[in-house]
Amino acid sequence: NVLLLIISLVILDKASHVTITNAVRVSSVTGFGKTTIGFILVGFSTSLPELCVSVIAALSYGQAIGVAIGNVLGSNIVNVCLIVGIAIILMAIRSKKTANMFPHITKEDMGSLYFGLFVASIIPLSLVYIAYASQIVGIILLVIFIVYMYQLSRIKTVREEGSLGEEKRKLSRYGSFAFLGAMVVVLSSYFIVDTASFIATILGVPRVVIGATIVAFGTSIPELATSLNAVKHG
Repeated sequence: NVLLLIISLVILDKASHVTITNAVRVSSVTGFGKTTIGFILVGFSTSLPELCVSVIAALSYGQAIGVAIGNVLGSNIVNVCLIVGIAIILMAIRSKKTANMFPHITKEDMGSLYFGLFVASIIPLSLVYIAYASQIVGIILLVIFIVYMYQLSRIKTVREEGSLGEEKRKLSRYGSFAFLGAMVVVLSSYFIVDTASFIATILGVPRVVIGATIVAFGTSIPELATSLNAVKHG
């Protein structure tokens, strides 16, 4: 089961990369600007592993819900502390003087960023305080997500004309690879939840701890790879 968990995490990473890369290509060909892609598409796509792992865990008759909760909260810690920490260190090494973390973000973007950070801080604390699941809580969270995505899309610009030439002819291939990659992400997520839950049961470790450590780090690999690649390209 440990070997299967490791293999599933590796496959999840590779499949996520294929999905994200081809989804970005589809967006570029269809005419969306890079800023819009960065804020919405890449951010949402790199969360695909967490989404699939959490949904599959929640559908396991509640037995693996601890993996889902630990995965989401643990991934936030990995993203903010580990990934941003590594990115800042590398950025500081590349720059001779203190580097600006937000060089091209407008005041409107910063306003949305403040709102997002506020939501990301308050919501987890509120959920821990509520301590129970209901349809109302889920609907409220989805509404907040939709409102935030709408705010971001409103301040982003979209090109009127899409890319032409060779790239446009490859659109169907990009779409197919993105779809197949997403299917592999879902399949590997199932094995991750199943094996992680089994290991937790055998070792007597709470599932939420396994979710917050091994699974959280594994599902955060796409964010780590994307961030390091972004720093590399300045």
